[in-house]
Amino acid sequence: MKLKKIISLVITLSISIAATAQSLYTFSYRLQKDTNTNVYNAFLILNNDGTATIRIKSATPGNAGNVVEEMKGEEQYTDAKNDITSDKLIYRLSAPTLIPGNGKLMYEPAFLIFKKRPSGNEFEPWGVAGAGGDTSVHTFSVVNFLENKSVTKDLVLQYFNRQDIFYKNFFESGSRALSPFEKSTKLILLAVANINDPVIGPSCLKDMNRIVETFTRLAGFMGIQFESKTISGKDYNKQNVDQQLSALKPNPNDIVVFYYSGHGFRKPKDGRQFPYLDLRAKQDKTYMVNSVNVEDVYTDIRGKGARLNLVISDCCNTNVESSNAVGNAIPAKKGFSMTWNMDNCRALFLNPMPRSILMSAADRGQKAASNNDFGGFFSFFLKSSMEDQLGFFKTNVSWENILSDTKKNTINKAEHTYCDSPYIPVNICEQYPIWK
Repeated sequence: MKLKKIISLVITLSISIAATAQSLYTFSYRLQKDTNTNVYNAFLILNNDGTATIRIKSATPGNAGNVVEEMKGEEQYTDAKNDITSDKLIYRLSAPTLIPGNGKLMYEPAFLIFKKRPSGNEFEPWGVAGAGGDTSVHTFSVVNFLENKSVTKDLVLQYFNRQDIFYKNFFESGSRALSPFEKSTKLILLAVANINDPVIGPSCLKDMNRIVETFTRLAGFMGIQFESKTISGKDYNKQNVDQQLSALKPNPNDIVVFYYSGHGFRKPKDGRQFPYLDLRAKQDKTYMVNSVNVEDVYTDIRGKGARLNLVISDCCNTNVESSNAVGNAIPAKKGFSMTWNMDNCRALFLNPMPRSILMSAADRGQKAASNNDFGGFFSFFLKSSMEDQLGFFKTNVSWENILSDTKKNTINKAEHTYCDSPYIPVNICEQYPIWK
């Protein structure tokens, strides 16, 4: 199969919807035109932020022993159409680096290709292509998805050395347990979602469930207290939101997370950058009264004195008549079932320096894209970026990294989604997440 035929099909990102942030694979392949018996073996680390790291080894002729080379991968778009679903996904490979050895690989692939499984919606590694003038796809003869128990030292040391971050973080993590004071921290989550809305209700429900699952799991992993409240369905109205915000009384060491998924809009005489949250129980003309600007929510929560405050809104930031853009769902890959890195969790959520962050899905005049079978894209990329930072493969983690990755991936998805029909360039979405 020729590569150009595959690339023409690629229209959507491929990021795992599993609870964890990475997927690990090993695979093997031969070149179609190879006359020798040389086999290429690879170890793939696939991140939820749209990047990948691949290490390839082969006993190539003329080299003493296995040559191991590392390449970086990034997901690629080629089209903005959202009315076609591709069964192929492509990572462009670049920046080949030789791990100390004797020589270089005789074949350096330019593309890593995933293919949808015959049954279900999951994608898995399928082949490589695109080195030099060779556009043929060299399909994998063996593909292994690695569960936690499959990642042994013997396997990892075939591709990494004991000084590599991957090896050290996975096998030599020296994370210290939480102190009694740290364990006294309470994570308080207030999630508000317009799940009964006839247009975006199913998307909001998925957003709400995803955010509750994420922070429930985080609190459980860290061993801290957890308190969760959701406002949705028949309880969805401004009065209940106001009451819950008023009742919120965190201790100075606590973490407060406010999350909103629903409609958002701008008021004509309010020039602030962030949107109003539409808290109407039904679609009537009372939006000027039954709404609150998310900046006011942020100011209110920040004034309660918790150590870490996260205020998040996934909604449009344009006129009240607009509705969220609808794009293709993000295809699924298997997620790697392993725990997070406690040191990274501590750095993000138990940092002694007080911090408050306000973030929203779209800038002034922009729609927020979502999919009723999947949820809001901003919410997904925020969750994915956060979990990437919590994982074993990251160092020097920060909220700045999370916000930057979330913005990059949301913009990329929006640029390949239509906000309106007909499907012409002028109707391609523009969505830039904002924060302060």
